Amino acid sequence: MGKDLKIGIIGTGKFSVMHLLAWRSIDLINSIGVYGSDKDRISKFSKINNITPYTDIDSLVRDSDIIDIVSANNTHCDYALNVLNNAKSILIEKPIDIDYEKAKKFSLLSKDKDIAVSVISQYRFAESYIELKKLIMDGTIGDIRLCRICVIWPRGDEYFNKNSGWRKSISKAGGGVLIHQCIHFIDLLHWFFGPVYSVIGRAISDNDNQDTVEHTFIGDIEFKSGTNCQIFFSTSNFSYFKNYIEVFGSKNYVTARDQHLYLGTNNRKDLIKNLIPNTIHAISPAEKVSTLLKRQFNDFILSISNNKPPAVTLNDGLTALNTTLKLYESFILGKRIYL
Repeated sequence: MGKDLKIGIIGTGKFSVMHLLAWRSIDLINSIGVYGSDKDRISKFSKINNITPYTDIDSLVRDSDIIDIVSANNTHCDYALNVLNNAKSILIEKPIDIDYEKAKKFSLLSKDKDIAVSVISQYRFAESYIELKKLIMDGTIGDIRLCRICVIWPRGDEYFNKNSGWRKSISKAGGGVLIHQCIHFIDLLHWFFGPVYSVIGRAISDNDNQDTVEHTFIGDIEFKSGTNCQIFFSTSNFSYFKNYIEVFGSKNYVTARDQHLYLGTNNRKDLIKNLIPNTIHAISPAEKVSTLLKRQFNDFILSISNNKPPAVTLNDGLTALNTTLKLYESFILGKRIYL
């Protein structure tokens, strides 16, 4: 790819702004356009963010080197299939979709096209998780016996009611905290431990509306490697945020929390990595996300230039979606599901 890349964003929500911030921080980017189906909304979005508006998706595709799909979850592969014949490369915000068969169809059709495709999973580019992956792979932890993940990211009514309230609708979002926020961590688990053998889970909603998404998901994932992972994900009204992964092995245990790694052995726990300067704690969460997105965007650009697969492949997105949907299925059926 050249030095004057043109980006076409599909979607005008909150995360489209985060993508926009990340793209603008990359020197190679020449221009950015945005498409939205609502003319009034796209006009307002483009003025606020000083970005070129498009009301015709074909024109956006024609003018763009990379199409970045950041729309509602249930529309991701609809847009991807729509632009597949003419797009030069496609980047899809997680989840790849909420419909596995639709996502699989896109995956199969895209293989016949000479284009690069990737799914957003920016936490693979967090230094703490990269270092944790190394410790798992190099044997420092030993045989992995158990993993525990706790993610508490409180979200209020304002968050769920924005943009016509699609985030609180199962039919549009696909679910709540599991698929919309924490599919990131399902992908990380696959990256750490490989294929899944079985899953069981329980979804808990803060209200009784049948089409309302879950706010808490508790589950257990058994990997073919023999590792078991206990998960606790929640957007409920806690008064604090929490985010950590613990990995217990035959030699050591490791905790990844925020941008730190802790190594424990013989009842001793030491801080082994302070991976990012203290200034990271003074910036906003949006800027942290934008930093990780920038790393994934740069990886995607490099993969296109070198004609090699990106760090996060389309198949990675499919795999994470499949495991996520199987966790929901186990809750609905009330039993463990074997993949």
